[in-house]
Amino acid sequence: MMGLPYNLGRFSKFGRALKARKRVLSRIDGLIDDAIERKKKKSPSSDVDVDVGSKKKSRNAIDLLLSAVDPETGEMATRDELKDQILTQMFAGHETTGTTICRLLKELSSPSRAGVLGRLRGEQASCVERFGPALTPESMRHMPYTDAVINETLRAWPIVHGVFRSALKDLAVESVDKETGESTFYRVPEGWRLQLVISSTTRESAGAAASSLSGVEETAGGASSSPSSASSKSKSDFDPSRWLSSATSPASAPSGLYAPFGLGPHVCLGMSLAVQELRACLALMVRGFEWEVVDEKEAWVPPKLPERGLEVLFWKKEEGEAGKQRAIAAAQAKGWIE
Repeated sequence: MMGLPYNLGRFSKFGRALKARKRVLSRIDGLIDDAIERKKKKSPSSDVDVDVGSKKKSRNAIDLLLSAVDPETGEMATRDELKDQILTQMFAGHETTGTTICRLLKELSSPSRAGVLGRLRGEQASCVERFGPALTPESMRHMPYTDAVINETLRAWPIVHGVFRSALKDLAVESVDKETGESTFYRVPEGWRLQLVISSTTRESAGAAASSLSGVEETAGGASSSPSSASSKSKSDFDPSRWLSSATSPASAPSGLYAPFGLGPHVCLGMSLAVQELRACLALMVRGFEWEVVDEKEAWVPPKLPERGLEVLFWKKEEGEAGKQRAIAAAQAKGWIE
């Protein structure tokens, strides 16, 4: 996912990525042609255009994009814009979400996270009791602890290692020695290419938020004025509760530190989709399933990916130990585990 932005063909990650992008866009072209043909068969006289006010629902995302109209200009997307949108949604719904779900499964399967998992299950049980079993926009707005677990996972293990930017003017970048507190300034000339290491700044955001506290501690019953516990929440700890108070939240750290999806006008276009997918997946997993990671010691390689894709056994909660044994037997039959 990360490489220097120089196109050296097959000799660089960036070059190979551009070649792969070309192949994917070629496949997307075919999907768009198929969608256009479907529309022509349904309404030959209307060509590709559709009645935006029609209540007839499109069957898939590509049909929706073909029907979309810019509310400001009244124009429909060009073919190149359609391809870029589809490509963005594909990777927003897979790379970001898949990698973070792997980390969530790994963390929540650990015995040391039993309290976190128990609290998640309690919140989801309350949501089901209040709103019913369906995941609706209303029910998903009442999952603060679920959101906290997702945010803490993104803080501790952000999926994006870094982003590149160009200096629009001469800059002086300050570096502070953590031990001595001494500052060193580095000059960055206009036009130089810079890399912002998001994986470092986002993880540091917890420490920065804690150090700026006026003394608020999040508890099960709300906030209390006890600075010692709040400020002792280490950035290396996996502690979702830090997100339940505006004072201890890494989002309250200095601007730019917490940025798992990037910053500014170039923030990840799929951010909202990815967060909604993570929320839905986590909610459904803790409501209905138990799981166990096959190899707790599996290595994670840059940028935060499980080396073998993370093998996980799933079984329904109501099946208990019998379900677990069936999952193990099925994995053994397929040769996934010994």
